[in-house]
Amino acid sequence: NISASAIDTFEECRRKWWYGYVERIRGPKNESAQRGESIHDLAERYLKGEVDPDSLQGEDVKWWRYLKPGLQFAPTPEQVVDEDWGVENWVKEPCGPLRFVGKGDFYQLDLEVPTIDDWKSTKFVEWDYSKTPGQLRTIFQPRVYAYALLKDAPPEFVDFHHVNVQSRGKPDAMEVWARNVPWQSILDTWQEGIKVSEQM
Repeated sequence: NISASAIDTFEECRRKWWYGYVERIRGPKNESAQRGESIHDLAERYLKGEVDPDSLQGEDVKWWRYLKPGLQFAPTPEQVVDEDWGVENWVKEPCGPLRFVGKGDFYQLDLEVPTIDDWKSTKFVEWDYSKTPGQLRTIFQPRVYAYALLKDAPPEFVDFHHVNVQSRGKPDAMEVWARNVPWQSILDTWQEGIKVSEQM
């Protein structure tokens, strides 16, 4: 299997990719990554209707403080059901000699312009590491998810959406949209992914 993160790592440094994804030698997760995973996990459970905010206990109480500002940019659990949103569903798609596997955070396909959405967390209060709309249009991850989810009935355009939340300090959130990304550019990215898969 390959993933969006594996492809990004391969293009950044092939030695790092080999150690991490072939030899399975990985360093410890840093604190920021652990905080982000905790917030992301809580967001998934909330959107799936598995969390009652008034009954949270332990660490979830802390992570809810950081997640809550971002919920204004996401569907409610009721909308997830009523409007048929996908939440953390596995996608698996042949990509050259390997198979692409991943989970989209949340997405809505039954729209004139489908949307692929992603939670992002940061400890930097000025959003220095958040993607700009221009950067979001070109990054690999949402494009390959869009292809895997929509290839059987491709739309003309797809929207990409990041919900950024703070993971320390004062809770805050902001969103970034990349509107009307052409389907042809998504096809082009998938072909790039096949080339990387062959090199792997």
